[in-house]
This record gives sequence, structure tokens and C-alpha cells, in this order.
Amino acid sequence: MFFSVRQFPEIRFESDVIDRTDDGFIAHGSFTMCGISKKIDLPIKVVGRNVNPANGKVNLGFTATIVLDRTDFDISYQHKTIPDSIGKDVTVVLNILTRSLEL
Repeated sequence: MFFSVRQFPEIRFESDVIDRTDDGFIAHGSFTMCGISKKIDLPIKVVGRNVNPANGKVNLGFTATIVLDRTDFDISYQHKTIPDSIGKDVTVVLNILTRSLEL
């Protein structure tokens, strides 16, 4: 299949450093897809914040979007009868919600 999900069932991002920016953060780290890892800078924006009334802790919502070239990860599939009909760009979108817990 296109992303070889049977062979590579996970797409992973592991950050080394997270820097604060004017409108959020940039996570610097390693993105792995189809068994190939690349260093990327992932821009992250804070999109929501609330305080849990039960414990006073803050819950946050984040979103991150990055466009990657699929051929950098050895995804080279093309339609056989319509060459170049499939673009190289893959848009990765992460929506993250933190939840504070009482330990």
C-alpha cells in the first residue's frame, strides 16, 4: 500500500528540544515514517486553555501542521496510467489535548 502500513504501522516524532516562539513553540526532533528518520522543526500553536475546576490545574490544546516530501521517506508510488498525478507533499496534522490528572 501507499504508506506500507503493514510493514511500518507507526509514524513517530520524538523531540529533542522545544523552543518558545511568539505564537507557540517549535519542537526540534526526529520524524520517522516508513522506517526512515529525518530531522524536522515542527511548529506548534496553542489553540485552547482552560482550568479544571476540580483541581485548579490547566488543560491545554495544541495543533501542529507540517508539509513533508513523501519521496524523502522512500514513498515513490505513482499511478501507472496517469504519471505525476500524485503530488509529493504529505500534510501531517497533529491535534493534541493535555489533561491534568490528580495523582
